[in-house]
Amino acid sequence: MNGPEDQRKRRDRRPLGLIALIGGTIAAACLIGFGGLAAWTVTTQNAGNAFAAGSVHHTNLAKLNGAGVGTSCTDQAGVCGVIFTLPNAKPGSSVSGTVQITNNAGSLPSTFSLSLSSSSGALCASLNASITDDETTPQNFYNGTLSAMGAQSLKSSAGNASWPAGDTGTYTFTITLPASSATTDMGQTCTAAYTWTQTNS
Repeated sequence: MNGPEDQRKRRDRRPLGLIALIGGTIAAACLIGFGGLAAWTVTTQNAGNAFAAGSVHHTNLAKLNGAGVGTSCTDQAGVCGVIFTLPNAKPGSSVSGTVQITNNAGSLPSTFSLSLSSSSGALCASLNASITDDETTPQNFYNGTLSAMGAQSLKSSAGNASWPAGDTGTYTFTITLPASSATTDMGQTCTAAYTWTQTNS
């Protein structure tokens, strides 16, 4: 059973087993090494992306009856001044005042409009309102009953609908009690408020 032939066979099997063990160890090491190898990685980046909203703002400078330094306000703060006032009017009496509108402190071109936001008193229906854009060549854009005025679009100093930043327009309001005023107008009053609306264009 333990003759020379059996001993030779056992010796022949040892190298085969050793080779198989070494081969399996190397294969396992290769698999582990493949999964754990370091890799080169590169990236690119788009930084500094930004989105900012523009703004629209204006200044309103009213000169009561067209005189003095006026009262200035902005859409952000302040109380806007009175444009005109006339006590003890009689048929044919008239008064004028001015408002200067400036597209300032904002970054966007804008459109402007003027509207009568409120009027009260029986005399409002008898008064005539004439409003003029005081350009190089003045342009009258409303002439009619004070209480009947609807919204009016205002042009830039260049005559365009869109006002660039920094543009200014001056408007003269002339309010008249017609010479044909009826006796029923005596003792009546009228108060009016105007709104200037700025919209980015």
